[in-house]
Amino acid sequence: MRKPTLKTFESAVSKHNGNLTKVAEAFKTSRTQVYRWINSDKSFKEIVEDARMRLFDECLTTARAVSIGIPNIENGKMVGWVERPDSNMLRYLIGCLGKKEGFGESVDVTSGGQKVGLKFELVTSKDELAKLAEDVPDIEDENNTEDNEE
Repeated sequence: MRKPTLKTFESAVSKHNGNLTKVAEAFKTSRTQVYRWINSDKSFKEIVEDARMRLFDECLTTARAVSIGIPNIENGKMVGWVERPDSNMLRYLIGCLGKKEGFGESVDVTSGGQKVGLKFELVTSKDELAKLAEDVPDIEDENNTEDNEE
């Protein structure tokens, strides 16, 4: 199969949302051949990347709706949910998309180029939080002690 024109390739990739198996089927060729076109022509590669990013954008829109839920509105008032919010999806989105803002699964803590040994624990209940709070010294009490010693 001869390499298609850029416009024909773009049309097929757009129609199949970047799915290269379907693009290959549309051209009656192998996926390997489609990859050869992509790897040998920067414009072909950009078309595939753009189609996949458009699909990703659609996925983000859906994920956003899942994370915040879809309210059921009647007569201008919320009366329940068409789809309840999904806190796991919300955490996932914040963890992935919020990395630049400091959200995420891990934090790289360094000092002068050297790693600092800090231990982080995930607190999942009020009881765990209360127990940890008992072990934290009261700063106000420490300050009062210092003032009294002088």
